[in-house]
Amino acid sequence: MKRRRFLASVAAAGAAVGAGVVHRTRRYELAATAERFDYGLRFNDLGTEQRGESVELSSFPASVRPTLRQAAAVPGVFGTNDLSASVAERLREADYLRADGRYYTTYVSDVRDVPLSVDVAVRESLRAPFDPAAFSLSLRNEGAETVAVAAGPPMPFGVVGAHRPDDRESRLTLWSDEYRDAPGVSTVGRRVLSMTGLGTETAVEPGETVGTVYELGRGGAGTWLLDGDVGVSVEGRDADGGDGHDGGDFPYRVRLDVRRRSPW
Repeated sequence: MKRRRFLASVAAAGAAVGAGVVHRTRRYELAATAERFDYGLRFNDLGTEQRGESVELSSFPASVRPTLRQAAAVPGVFGTNDLSASVAERLREADYLRADGRYYTTYVSDVRDVPLSVDVAVRESLRAPFDPAAFSLSLRNEGAETVAVAAGPPMPFGVVGAHRPDDRESRLTLWSDEYRDAPGVSTVGRRVLSMTGLGTETAVEPGETVGTVYELGRGGAGTWLLDGDVGVSVEGRDADGGDGHDGGDFPYRVRLDVRRRSPW
């Protein structure tokens, strides 16, 4: 049922153009690409004083320190592929990471073996031909086991936003028609006023695709990044991931490149 609803919303939003393919409206050109990450890092800032075993940022290889600093600076989950198994294990074993005089709790999700792919396809917006085109964002189960996905509402990604590179304060909420019927999401017109609903969980069967259609609206030309994550677990495997690669925070990123067209 969820898959049929997604396909119906895709059809209503317009014809697919494809991932990474430029789509031209009267005023804009839009290209979109998506990627998933192998690791999700969730660091919580605890301030300058803590008791317990801590590991110093300076004790890690110089090549990985910028990644850990970025994870510490980002609220929520930071996605990366630049993490070795030994670094991940050290972060898990320590009570805290100490970086630049501050302490952080560190949660590391190793989702290398979660068989989900993230796909984005640019589509025409039939309602707003002068705005950047809409795009469909989807998860596909490429494996042979069912994957439980927790996020939303609406499933599977929830209410999402995009920001300028290196400026998270520029974040704007992307619109989706599914917000109107999502429990706990309050909307007026095409704006989200508040979100009070708890996340839900859905099972993505082998070969199944679930997703949502979003619109950038009048965000403007330039590059926009949608950094998000969903909770995942592979059905039938140990809750801790069995071999450690099967569940937790599943981070992804969508890059939207919008160029204003010349009026001539």
